[in-house]
Amino acid sequence: MDTRGYSRPPWAERRPVRYANGYENVNEGPHGQAAVAQDTVPTGRRAWIASMWIEVTRHSVYTTLGECWAEIDPGQGTMLQCRIVANTVGAQSHWGFTDAGFIEEGQTIMAVTVDADVGGTVDYHLNYQLVYYDK
Repeated sequence: MDTRGYSRPPWAERRPVRYANGYENVNEGPHGQAAVAQDTVPTGRRAWIASMWIEVTRHSVYTTLGECWAEIDPGQGTMLQCRIVANTVGAQSHWGFTDAGFIEEGQTIMAVTVDADVGGTVDYHLNYQLVYYDK
């Protein structure tokens, strides 16, 4: 164990456990806000957000346009969001990043989808990877 001169080891050496969660659905119809994946950091642990990815694709269209989106919220507000406001099959929004920061014990990370259309369908792909470790 490398303590690098500190009284306790760095976070990456305190029983790290990599964990991934996500949601995929193709041809999903209109719906209100729905939490499709969520995790709460256990007592005595913290989590490093190693990566997040969202992709939203318009699969079929309807005559009246509505907005659809997906987001990942790590407990302090929305951190990553993708929106589509185009009534075109194949319209897409995607975004992702790595090394997003920490979330504390008791905080919840949540993946959410919304489709405010009155018809048509959307494909959703959301995922996040966490590394849990002892406080």
